[in-house]
Amino acid sequence: MVTRPATNLDGLLPTADESSADVARLLRAFGRRALFLAALALLIGLHLLALVLALAGIGLLVVPVSGGDIEPPAERR
Repeated sequence: MVTRPATNLDGLLPTADESSADVARLLRAFGRRALFLAALALLIGLHLLALVLALAGIGLLVVPVSGGDIEPPAERR
């Protein structure tokens, strides 16, 4: 039995723009937490961990997120 993908007829599913905004917000929240943990690790004296967390935090804050790259699933025939 082959099922077809759900369509957004009633507007309950998020659109691509809303999904990409949620992803961007989540990535930036993780980036802020990683930078906070990097500062905490630096105060404790774990310099290598602080460096890794700082790089990850900065990377998460500046990552570009665009909703235009999302493609709908291909229809089966």
